[in-house]
Amino acid sequence: MAAYIAEQPDILVARDTDGDDKADDVVRKLFGFDTADSHHGISAFEWGPGGNLYFQEGTFKFSQVESPYGLTRLGEAGIWNYHPKSEKLGVFSNFAFANPWGHVFDRWGQNFIGDASPGNSYWAAPISGRIDYPLKHPGGSQHRRVAEMAGGDPKYSFPTFYPKRTRPLSGCAMISSRHFPPEMQGNFLVTNVIGDRGILNHEVREEGSGFVGKEIEPLLMCDDGNFRPVDVQIAPDGSIYLVDWHNALIGHLQHNLRDPSRDKSHGRIWRVKHKTRPLLQPAKISGEPIPALLELLKVPEDRTRYRVRRELASRDSDEVVGALQTWIGSLDASDENYEHQLTEALWVHQTHNRVNEELLGQLLNAKDHRARAAATRVLSFWIDAVPNHADLIAQCIADEHPRVRLEGVRAVSFLSGDDAVELALGVLEYDMDDYLQYTLDETMRRLEQ
Repeated sequence: MAAYIAEQPDILVARDTDGDDKADDVVRKLFGFDTADSHHGISAFEWGPGGNLYFQEGTFKFSQVESPYGLTRLGEAGIWNYHPKSEKLGVFSNFAFANPWGHVFDRWGQNFIGDASPGNSYWAAPISGRIDYPLKHPGGSQHRRVAEMAGGDPKYSFPTFYPKRTRPLSGCAMISSRHFPPEMQGNFLVTNVIGDRGILNHEVREEGSGFVGKEIEPLLMCDDGNFRPVDVQIAPDGSIYLVDWHNALIGHLQHNLRDPSRDKSHGRIWRVKHKTRPLLQPAKISGEPIPALLELLKVPEDRTRYRVRRELASRDSDEVVGALQTWIGSLDASDENYEHQLTEALWVHQTHNRVNEELLGQLLNAKDHRARAAATRVLSFWIDAVPNHADLIAQCIADEHPRVRLEGVRAVSFLSGDDAVELALGVLEYDMDDYLQYTLDETMRRLEQ
């Protein structure tokens, strides 16, 4: 068992080697993160389906971190990603956030990011192409602040995926639990600690290359002025756990740090259950044999598969990949979830830093556009290891579905040269929407660097 701990300017890895839930070994794994503003420090640790650890920094911070691959810089907010098996560290989203806190992945690996201070939520794909320091993808609240200070046009050039009604946003999750009704699956939950003090609820649907959300009745609200919900997560039994800071005073330095009204002892964790639907039986994960863990990648609950992937990540890579080949061969190709199961297999390969070109190619030609888009995202991480990556990206840019085309254009941002420019511009032969145009514009800006 290992825990990643933010302790500016470092990220520590603490390991329990004897199973007593106490750290026996603590390693200073990454260092060089800015300490200028603790309020905007590293937050929202989240494992991606392909084994990357994502964590977020707010504005006013300028970090530069060494890895075996060189120096990486991030200034004025963004999202880092770190792959423990390969030791690769990079900036996943160099966007003009204010203070990103929330980060969640859906069933197909599409991710959504919440920005705490303004309360905005973004679909991540268009704002996660490569753009190098000191440039930023425009469109966030920081972009607006800088534009106004410079006397320029403060308009947002990148939209939130649903209309923001209130601020701030201190955590987010997506409902994926059979404990809740079918109509709630995939809903985007947001915790609000000031304006509404509750869990806001949004329906999410696909539209064009991206997604559109709509606010519906909140999951819960509270009139208690001390109620401060700061995070939300789906539990192993399918219920919802809510972290309540529970404090009368909140904010930066509006109140003295020694104000006696600051409550340092009454934080709470609440559990939200459906009134009539039964709870789920938590899956057995820790210590289970690898074949049994692979079978759990078929369950509907995203967070169960999340925990299974983390357990598989801790096992011997040769044993996992060997068992994975047997598991792939046993899958039923007529199962409606077959392509999702193959996608899970691809993510396990990515987690263990084992490139599988055959499986990648199979999924790039899948029937479901969501599987093709997920495979294109994996390809963007494997570019250096896949010899024919340019041909595969060209195939994605010519795909019949706009989301796959967008993921293809995003992948081009990690290339360089005239051929890459021509590759990206190929998307103009097809219908464009705002998300696609933004991704193309930012990819071209990167290539012009």
